[in-house]
Amino acid sequence: MRHVRKPAAYLRYGDDFIVLESSRPTCLDQRQAMQQFLTDELGLFLHPDNDIVVSGHEGLHFLGHWIYAKDIVIDTATKQRLLERLRLKNSASYQALHIPKMLRKQFPWVLHHEIEKILDVI
Repeated sequence: MRHVRKPAAYLRYGDDFIVLESSRPTCLDQRQAMQQFLTDELGLFLHPDNDIVVSGHEGLHFLGHWIYAKDIVIDTATKQRLLERLRLKNSASYQALHIPKMLRKQFPWVLHHEIEKILDVI
């Protein structure tokens, strides 16, 4: 689908996805084309509760983050789970999280070279 419609940007994780466009009318056109493709070609349907269009300043909750037009904020519950579960041996699992620098200070063991390298990439 992305090769035919070419959205401005999109995020995908498993069967969840977000399409980003510069204007609401373009986004609505993309939505209609994608619904048609999913139904006709794949026999899939979008769940009405999850099929929404929002502006960038409203923000969208996706995979433990609030995504805004100019910022990404880690969700409070995700941040708490991170604080409880992050260890040196599972740090690679958390590479995709958007971890602010002030949150990094809560990890006293982060001085380990490999973890510092991982957190700097994030």
